[in-house]
Amino acid sequence: MNPDDANPAGNVHGGTILKMIEDAGHISATRHCNSGDDGIQSLALTAGAQHCTFQRPMHVGDVCKIQASVTYVGESSMEVTARVWREEGFSGHAEITNEAKLWYVRAKYDPKGFGNGDRSWLLKNIPQVNVPVSRYSPPCSPTAQLDFCIRIIQTQMD
Repeated sequence: MNPDDANPAGNVHGGTILKMIEDAGHISATRHCNSGDDGIQSLALTAGAQHCTFQRPMHVGDVCKIQASVTYVGESSMEVTARVWREEGFSGHAEITNEAKLWYVRAKYDPKGFGNGDRSWLLKNIPQVNVPVSRYSPPCSPTAQLDFCIRIIQTQMD
């Protein structure tokens, strides 16, 4: 990790780690979306983050490793679990720093709308979200999660 990723004490910002977790989760979920035989190109869109634990700090000079795997697939959503390790650059000693659980939905990819900057095709292709409620998380209706996802996409389009 670099100095611009950290605070003055040398600890990497939590937001930097969260961004890397979401990127790794997106790659894993998108690969899963495109692994079937239906021939439809798809993107995975973040529907929500169920939890993320910060167990140990990551420091400037550490090597960050993230493993993200699809751990559950429902009718309209999938769960991705991510683990983050810090590895000391000189000794090679590694330890887990973070664990996270994220939810993604599949959206059909439309290359005609993507290249010209028009991302409205995303809103047309988001399925009804059916995210199972974990006994460890507060209940949230699928409609609320879909509304949250759409608000994020609309914000990014502005």
